[in-house]
Amino acid sequence: LRVESDDKVKEIANFVFTAFDRDSNGKIDFTEFLCGYAITSLGTMRQKLDYVFSIYDKDKNNSIDRKEMIGVISAMYDLLGKSKQDYSPERCVEDIFSLIDVNKDRALTKDEFIEGVMKNPYLSDIISPFNE
Repeated sequence: LRVESDDKVKEIANFVFTAFDRDSNGKIDFTEFLCGYAITSLGTMRQKLDYVFSIYDKDKNNSIDRKEMIGVISAMYDLLGKSKQDYSPERCVEDIFSLIDVNKDRALTKDEFIEGVMKNPYLSDIISPFNE
């Protein structure tokens, strides 16, 4: 059980590391760390969601597809010990996309993501660990 839990923490840590590593050089310098810390601790909701978007956008193509979101949501479920039977990560992501994928192209732009989450406090609780 401990090894499995450590693996889940490492997976989430990898998502966060990728978001902090703004220049994608495999290292987090002091400036990147300070910016990430400031945004997640002191930033506005919009700034925090901009940061969260970068966690979900693993391939850095400026959009989030279902696969990317399922990966993060699934890792969060595992880390928090949430049952995947009652409300699967796949179902959760389908519901999120049905609410905020405005143009229905099966990908979320940064604007769709931020505006959609800001309009729906329930989504904010699911998607962002940095709520105000």
